[in-house]
Amino acid sequence: MFWETPLDPDVSDRYAVVVDDSWLDGETLVSADFTIDPASGVNISNISLINNPEISAVFAGGNDGFWPVKVRFATPTRSREVCCTLWVKQGC
Repeated sequence: MFWETPLDPDVSDRYAVVVDDSWLDGETLVSADFTIDPASGVNISNISLINNPEISAVFAGGNDGFWPVKVRFATPTRSREVCCTLWVKQGC
């Protein structure tokens, strides 16, 4: 998955992953975590499961480039991991 909207290091923005309903199979998400290489300079905070099955977090800062983001999430009985790509690009 690739987030098309670049992150400007001078601002913060929320990025999300929508978990496939068929994988959930009637269960609800109970936890989620986002991990990025520390060399990216990106800070991740405010992870939210409010819009279940959407998982989101606030991303801020960062060094220019394309950075893989590992997203782990779990239901009461199972867990999964997906990889997303965040584009960090200085704005105007």
